[in-house]
Amino acid sequence: MNKDPQKMLAKLIRKNRRGLASSEEATFLDKYYSYFEREVKISDSFSQEEKEALENKIFREIRAKMENPPVRSGISVYFRKSYRYAAAGIFIMLCVGALLLLEKANDISPGSSKALLTLDDGSTIVLEKAGTGTLATQGNTNIIKQESGLLAYDASASISVDDEIVGTNTITTPLGGEYQVILPDGTKAWLNAASSIKYPTAFKGKERVVEIAGEVYLEVSKDVTKPFIVKVNGMTEIKVLGTHFNINAYPDEGVIKTTLLEGSVQVTNPSSAPVTLSPGQQSNTDSEGRIFVQSVDIEAVVAWKNGTFQFNSLSIDEIMRQISRWYKVEVVYQNTKPQGEYSGIVSRNTNLSEVLDMLQLSGIKCEIEGERLLVF
Repeated sequence: MNKDPQKMLAKLIRKNRRGLASSEEATFLDKYYSYFEREVKISDSFSQEEKEALENKIFREIRAKMENPPVRSGISVYFRKSYRYAAAGIFIMLCVGALLLLEKANDISPGSSKALLTLDDGSTIVLEKAGTGTLATQGNTNIIKQESGLLAYDASASISVDDEIVGTNTITTPLGGEYQVILPDGTKAWLNAASSIKYPTAFKGKERVVEIAGEVYLEVSKDVTKPFIVKVNGMTEIKVLGTHFNINAYPDEGVIKTTLLEGSVQVTNPSSAPVTLSPGQQSNTDSEGRIFVQSVDIEAVVAWKNGTFQFNSLSIDEIMRQISRWYKVEVVYQNTKPQGEYSGIVSRNTNLSEVLDMLQLSGIKCEIEGERLLVF
């Protein structure tokens, strides 16, 4: 068993919240909580050294009780013996502060805005660590990080597009990362975790072509003379003039999902006839190049961009893939994988424990163990 008493107590608290604690463990926590609730008066008569010594004593006894789970009478004796210290009232102070910290100690923070920018010469910039202002100049275009953290491109007004020196840039987000960029033509792109977008520093010629991997939401700047084309996995292409749409092309999803919010897009693949989508429709391109179209809840599809997990009748695998990417955890199924479909809504800006609390309402029991998420 882990010899760190704080980690042991945090783990026990988490197990109990997930409904996984044994009867002895649950009884121990009940006694532990109820004991501190008996005292609300905090004494100022103890020195800092005395308080620290008393806190150490508490955790030593907690560890002893957890390593050798006592019978009910033993627990009662322990708390009766400790009661003389609580009369001074400092246990409640230690408990409130310590337990809040302990729950955080065994939790995982949400992802954040972070990405790597790869320039045309192969050099890289860690965007979340870069300061604001001009980060680099590619040809005649300045790459600027705005105060909001958003990346943008500013071409020299004195140079025509046809005369610009064009390079290629790539933005890549890691697991637990997301980022937003305004492309040289004014198109806005949001990247979800473990995603990338490759694009020129200036759009020359008759088309605007970008390549994406993972999940990217795009609001394409309208230009009827220059179609915007998105290449996915070297096969599927999405052609638009000006529109809002989301592409989910994670390899472990098995299909490429293109969801249209506004305007019109055409999805093409060498193995299938072109398909034109209307707002509210989603195309699914499988590994054989076949394209299937269905109507979907667009709010749920782009919930990630708006800072929310929105699960609408999803399988446990679909849910856990989203959680794994955002919280950078390995999902491990302990027993038979839960079946059926699950629904729920929770903020992506919360610790993993809060997402698990929501899932527990649907009967999914999980436990955080380091950088692994155990599903029971």
